[in-house]
Amino acid sequence: MSGNRRPTPRQVVPWTEPMPFRGESGSVAVIFAIVLPALLIGVGGSIEASRAIAYRQRLASAAELACTQAQAYINARKRQDVTSSDKTKLYPASDVQPIADRVKTAKALGTSAALSAVNNTDVNVHVSASGTMKIIFSSVLNNASVDLAASRDCSVISTTAALSSSGTPQLLFTESFERPTHSVNYNDWSVLGGVNNGKTWNGWTTINAGIEINGQRELASNVIRFGDFFAELDSDCGTSANTNNRSCRSNSTMSRYMDLIPGNYQIRYWYIARERDANQPGKVICGAKDSDVSWYQVNGQTNRIEVYVERSGNYTFSSSSMVDVCVQADAWTERVISFVVPSNSDSSATQYRISWRAAGKEDTYGGLIDYIRICRNTCPN
Repeated sequence: MSGNRRPTPRQVVPWTEPMPFRGESGSVAVIFAIVLPALLIGVGGSIEASRAIAYRQRLASAAELACTQAQAYINARKRQDVTSSDKTKLYPASDVQPIADRVKTAKALGTSAALSAVNNTDVNVHVSASGTMKIIFSSVLNNASVDLAASRDCSVISTTAALSSSGTPQLLFTESFERPTHSVNYNDWSVLGGVNNGKTWNGWTTINAGIEINGQRELASNVIRFGDFFAELDSDCGTSANTNNRSCRSNSTMSRYMDLIPGNYQIRYWYIARERDANQPGKVICGAKDSDVSWYQVNGQTNRIEVYVERSGNYTFSSSSMVDVCVQADAWTERVISFVVPSNSDSSATQYRISWRAAGKEDTYGGLIDYIRICRNTCPN
């Protein structure tokens, strides 16, 4: 029966003629129309990105050059331009903008670009650069241009540092005990500071009784060197400044805290003894250290005034911090003291305490002081 089997018919798969890759414009145009935008965007975008990076680098380079040139200009002039009364010194646009204008021309940034320089703070000059770049593939990227910018800040010497390095005399602080910083009557006296006044007066920190402000000329050889008042630091505990202060002592200290940058400094003040020694006519018994005056022991050195300059962290009134001491003078005499704030790693300011202290016999009869000045470099005439 096997010979009677009919053969299994073969499956027929319908055949479709493949699309020929022909050169007809129709099919090629369709493919190109689909692919071209992607190609253009990719290539064009890459080109425009490279152009933008290059243009911004030109702006950044111009800002860098203008900034460093303006910095050099200010640093070169500031030491000569500042005066002792200046707290800050800013240079106007008429000084620094021409520097930016010259750089813009040299860098050929074009009229569409802007380059501006400004001395915006006492320690900084700021330069900004901006410009518009036209896009070549604007129709593909759907954008005609792109705005780009760069900026640079350069530090300049501060007014404080300029004054210090130039050696220009600069008055930092002065005290002459005059009204209206108090309401003491003329030809009278009162104690300021003390425990009942928070141990402070007019920016001074006081220890013990306080600062006796006095306008009685007869106590100072009938002369008040400046104005109408002076100060005495062998003060008086029996005033309202120390009511109920059973631990009060008359020998007092007044201190000023100041932030000082590295450099040279000068202290000037006037001194006269309240109890004048007739056996030492015209003689000024003062010095920079205790051994300069230790030989004079009349009445327990009742007129003794000491001056201290102490760095933060060493507020101890140690003998090594004493910079001046006076025990006798029968006329007002000006004391001149120089000291140096040493350099540190970043030339930053360090707090110092500068103090005047009564340190003789404690009997409410002490040395008198007036017209205190603290200056950078030297005190102005």
